[in-house]
Amino acid sequence: MLKSPEYRTKRVPDPAGKVADFVVWNCFIDSVTESESSQENNSRTDPLNEAHIEKDSRNWKDSKDLKDLKNSNGPTEEKKPENQGPRSGMARSRSLGSLVGGLGASLLGAMVRKPFQSQEQRAGFLESMWLKEAQRMVGKLGELKGAAMKLGQMLSLHEHILPPEAAKIMGQLQKAAPPIPFETIQEVMQKELGERLELVEKIDPEPFASASIGQVHRGVLKDGTEVVFKVQYPGVDRAVRQDIKQLRWMAGPMVNFMTGGSAGPIFDELEEVMIQELDYVQELKNLQEMQSILENETMRVVPAGFPELSSTRVLTMELAHGLSFEEALNPQVDQDLRDRWAQSFARTFAQGVFAHRFLHADPNAGNFAFRKDGSLVLFDFGCMKRVPFAISRGYGNLLRAIFSEEDERIPEILKEVGIHRADGRPVEVSLLKPHADLIRQVFGQDGFVFGEDKELYDRIFELSRQQWFDSLGIKFPREILFIHRTLAGYFGNFSRLKARGPWRTILLEALADADVEDGIQRQSVTAL
Repeated sequence: MLKSPEYRTKRVPDPAGKVADFVVWNCFIDSVTESESSQENNSRTDPLNEAHIEKDSRNWKDSKDLKDLKNSNGPTEEKKPENQGPRSGMARSRSLGSLVGGLGASLLGAMVRKPFQSQEQRAGFLESMWLKEAQRMVGKLGELKGAAMKLGQMLSLHEHILPPEAAKIMGQLQKAAPPIPFETIQEVMQKELGERLELVEKIDPEPFASASIGQVHRGVLKDGTEVVFKVQYPGVDRAVRQDIKQLRWMAGPMVNFMTGGSAGPIFDELEEVMIQELDYVQELKNLQEMQSILENETMRVVPAGFPELSSTRVLTMELAHGLSFEEALNPQVDQDLRDRWAQSFARTFAQGVFAHRFLHADPNAGNFAFRKDGSLVLFDFGCMKRVPFAISRGYGNLLRAIFSEEDERIPEILKEVGIHRADGRPVEVSLLKPHADLIRQVFGQDGFVFGEDKELYDRIFELSRQQWFDSLGIKFPREILFIHRTLAGYFGNFSRLKARGPWRTILLEALADADVEDGIQRQSVTAL
């Protein structure tokens, strides 16, 4: 049995007090997973390790009708093992441990080799390492689903930090996870909706989409309305909670090692958001609130929900058509359309943080559809963040100071937000000014084109590398984690769209809307 890490860790003195702990921890992770794997090998077979997903040959015309849904007892013929949903117990611990230990060992290997490699050799080694790790992570995370897959999706949004081949592989997590059998989906729907299924005419057995915690199927109601059913994987709630618990102590030391800070707030925030995503009744309420917020919008569309066909584990929405993100990236699609879609992304973020303080915080490109009239369809309202007033107003003042080049005011603004040294001192302006310069470069004027400046990400990560030690001990409110993650995700989407837009204007409009909501008058929108 795996025990909590306090029984397993030990201190090995070294100058930084970090590298040795990291080495010991990853050796422990590897030994545990290898030991448990050998103990259980040949004693039983995990069908997910030999999963063969067989595509249903039936087309839309052969969709399951209500009688099939209510009376089906599943297949009678013998089949190969299929993905039955998130595995649980020791199997998940083994897979997560293997992933964390392997990635940690690879990163450590890269650090050990660095002093002995030329820049060209180092680049080649890192490219090979990330390619191998990407292939391994996509395979395992796609099967695990739950919080583990969600973390993989977060990483896949940042394609610029990975070699092109690895980024392409990780991008598969944005599209679809391995589906589970339709018979399992039927059981969940029957249990959750019961007699309410009388409203349903037919359901397509082929998944329309499959993701980290649920699978989507098209359907038609008795009145002819086309809908989609978002059905939660059975057991995923238990798997998510277990993933968070395991990742806290498996990945915590690695996160601390890489960031120089506490992993606690990161995992607290991840746990809170993931648990919220499990409640489809709350997601329906979020959807309805976003519909109300955007009711006068024509360029951002929220599909209608059906409360009468929704429950904690089933969410029914109208079928909204549009291009997928990959289709939107087709060279034949006019760049003007891509620019307009990206500007809708930007408005969604800016208004969510500053004006509405209700942020659509999952920038996974699979959560959107792109229409040829330039409008953007928003899906998946499980990951929504209430932005605290102090953070919203503080970040607004931060932008005003940056745009006005009053960098000396930034440390105190951040301190009011909750970002400061461990002893309460403001962060030094010398540490913050390079970041302000980067923000001014991208958002300080209208017309910046994402994806053109290939060295921009290099400068961002070089700055992070240079400031790594100086950044140790900086405290921050956990609520900013998903705000920053959302902005970083949109940054990646903008870059793939190669989008040009009035970014400064979009931000200032959101700040002005916030002032109207809060009853604040200024001489100018950038005035502090």
